[in-house]
Amino acid sequence: MATLFRRGTVRIVGAGKISQLKYLPFLAERFLLENLHVLDSDKSLASRVSTAVLNGGTGPKNGAELPDCPPLLLILNHAHADALDEHLTDGARVLIEKPVAWSTADAQRMFESASAAQAGVYPAFMRRHDSVTAALKQHLLTHAPPRRVAIRQFAGRARSSHSDIKPDRQARTQIKQELAARWQARLTHLSPLGAKALRLLLELLIHDIDLVLHLFGGPLELVHLALGETEGTLHMAIELTAADGLPIHIDCMPMFSAPWNWDHTIDTYFADHRVSVAFSNPFHNENTGQVQVYVDQCTNLPIADGLDPFSHMLGHFLDGACTGADWTHQQTDCLAGLDFVHQCEAELVAQGHGA
Repeated sequence: MATLFRRGTVRIVGAGKISQLKYLPFLAERFLLENLHVLDSDKSLASRVSTAVLNGGTGPKNGAELPDCPPLLLILNHAHADALDEHLTDGARVLIEKPVAWSTADAQRMFESASAAQAGVYPAFMRRHDSVTAALKQHLLTHAPPRRVAIRQFAGRARSSHSDIKPDRQARTQIKQELAARWQARLTHLSPLGAKALRLLLELLIHDIDLVLHLFGGPLELVHLALGETEGTLHMAIELTAADGLPIHIDCMPMFSAPWNWDHTIDTYFADHRVSVAFSNPFHNENTGQVQVYVDQCTNLPIADGLDPFSHMLGHFLDGACTGADWTHQQTDCLAGLDFVHQCEAELVAQGHGA
């Protein structure tokens, strides 16, 4: 069977781990390699990544062509607003990795800037595209509303061997200094513990906030927030309500001491049964997640396929980009998620975690 591919210019801003591991291999199978352009503040890194990840593959040279795509821009670096300002072109379709911005106001400005250029912005939250998420959402559509939800995310990260093309030492130092300065400007009003908590919200727990909006709807209202530490690792517990006052509990802690482990679950409690979702490590190439229904005994719900969530998300982005899909709903959820982060931020200050 012939490989299907599209013509069109694709610019990828950011040549780091997630770009090497997930984005570039996916795109290299679906676009002519000469149309893929890797951009990074470290031009040497961009060149080395292009050589290793793109030029190392053959690309779909002899495949069957699909309709052309409009110009695509994928923003994967840490300076999302700056990258959008620098690289946005009229009519482009833009994917921005989570979080789109570190505040609602900045995200709103970015959406408005893109809209003025007749461009569409797709906030990239890969967990809402996971096959197990789709199975749970389908179950929710065919049953009475749940009574409560418990989410646990003790997250790891990819093995370094999966993507080991790094900037040289001088460039890495400069990147770390620039990122630290950006975070310092954002977190200056918080204590060291409050700053760690807000970073955890924006870098990791934002996935669960987006899942709540996608699965259960808003508005989201904070009820309680508690911080703790386990062996020097920050642990956050949040109580909130979603649409119709649905109570939701979230536990979140980064488990970087065991980078290949991933403990991410959603337990949804109905009147007469419980549905348990277990996500797999998203950096693996296969999806081994499960959805189980507990009544008198455990039954596995069918999962559509074994694709990893990044593949599903990028497939949806490409399909939407080429058909002119309206991404207003995803942008609205993105803003609602950042609004909830601001609620948590205010609570941190109220609890004495201000500077």
